[in-house]
Amino acid sequence: MTTLRLFYDCEFLERGPGHPLELIALGIVSDDGRELYRVNAEFDVRNATPWLREHVLPHLPPAGDPAWKPRAEIAAEVRALVGEAVPELWGDSAYDHVLLAQLFGDMTGWPPGWPYFTHELAQLRESVGNPELPKNEGREHHALDDAKWLRQAWRFLKEKE
Repeated sequence: MTTLRLFYDCEFLERGPGHPLELIALGIVSDDGRELYRVNAEFDVRNATPWLREHVLPHLPPAGDPAWKPRAEIAAEVRALVGEAVPELWGDSAYDHVLLAQLFGDMTGWPPGWPYFTHELAQLRESVGNPELPKNEGREHHALDDAKWLRQAWRFLKEKE
């Protein structure tokens, strides 16, 4: 079985204890260059915090754009992107792993054969001496641009090993 390295980022609403994390947008870039960018059509923008209104919502495509999909469709598209491969997941936050997992429901819905963890860029960075990372040239807090930057930073760090 082949491995497919995926770099992903999520934009999300966090309201603290007693409230689940809520996916706003997901960006995925595979090591072979394929990309997926989706916005959760079930996210109610009226719940957005002032910080999200300033830093995340301006980067979202307008309502009605094909990137806006229900969570179940996003999950199906993620499965299709991975196909029969085993994903090697890379992110920059444990929150991202939780949000990705929640796309598939509870843990019984997690795709068979997929790892139950995401490698974190910060751990790789620490293992090579905490070098300064390349600048993110994309839009900060745009899930796809941040996923592309994760891939760039991972490649930079792998050269340091």
